[in-house]
Amino acid sequence: MSTATTDAQDPETVRWIIETFAADTGLDIQHALDNGLTLRELIDRSDKLHNSLDLMEAFARMGFHLQKRTGVRVRLPSFPTDEKLSVVLEKFLTAYQQASEQEGGVK
Repeated sequence: MSTATTDAQDPETVRWIIETFAADTGLDIQHALDNGLTLRELIDRSDKLHNSLDLMEAFARMGFHLQKRTGVRVRLPSFPTDEKLSVVLEKFLTAYQQASEQEGGVK
């Protein structure tokens, strides 16, 4: 496994998560974060996302890639499509930090 840090505030980890999600959605996620876009707006602007199920699968793939990279499994609850991406990302990072602490860090 990688020796990547499990600190959810680590800029490299945050950047990696954003880049992974961007690749799965075909969107400029930093632009989406900077402009306070909702999940519905992400779906509407993406050529890869056609509905909320596609979005949910993109989040699941992001979690799978993170688990492969760090050994830490992250689970997210479902979110309404009017939730802002920034809120979802914050909850993802919090869940990652908590899971990392429970599992003792990178494996």
